[in-house]
Amino acid sequence: MKIKLFTHQHLSKTCLLHAVLFFASMSIGYGQFVEKKADTTKKDTIKTTTAKPVKSIIKTVIKEVSESAYNIPQWSFGVQLVPRFGNTTLIEIAPFAAKKLSDKLLGGLGIVYAFQQTDNGTTTTSRSHFGARLFTQYYPTKYLFGHAELGAMSIESGGTTTDPTTGQTVTVSNRNTGTDLIVGGGFRFPVGKKLALQVMVLHDMIRQDNTSLHGLTSIRLGVTF
Repeated sequence: MKIKLFTHQHLSKTCLLHAVLFFASMSIGYGQFVEKKADTTKKDTIKTTTAKPVKSIIKTVIKEVSESAYNIPQWSFGVQLVPRFGNTTLIEIAPFAAKKLSDKLLGGLGIVYAFQQTDNGTTTTSRSHFGARLFTQYYPTKYLFGHAELGAMSIESGGTTTDPTTGQTVTVSNRNTGTDLIVGGGFRFPVGKKLALQVMVLHDMIRQDNTSLHGLTSIRLGVTF
């Protein structure tokens, strides 16, 4: 009787062990199947993904223009400056507008205002000058150009004189009007589609002492847009 009970218990444990092993093997097989399926999906996703070209976010601000044919805009605007410092301070500002006349030629019209101050150590004299100019510029390349200009200026020869010790101010306004014929050349540096910097070296062909603000040769700065 004892032997039969032992055998019965032994068989029960054996069946239970087999059942556990069976379900464990089924779980492992299912897990491998799911993992393999997930890996396959991942590989397929990677394969089906195509690389897209990335556009550059950095763009040049200097417009590429052919050396043989500079593209002058139909209209351009800007300002020209002539700064001079020392015992005599002169700041000349000349806004202008220009129109394209041909592929390489433009013509412009500007107005001029200049403030001049002279300090001789005892008194300070301030003067204001104004005028207008008509000019043309020829561009054989996008960097170099020739400049020709005809201008008229109203030059104040008197002005306002101030004595720094007493603070007394005396104003004597006398004006002389004259013309200038200026020729020269310049260097243009484009920094945008229309924006450009200019440096000009100019020579006055008919300079007159009482109606000219500058010497025979002057340097002029400019900005066009």
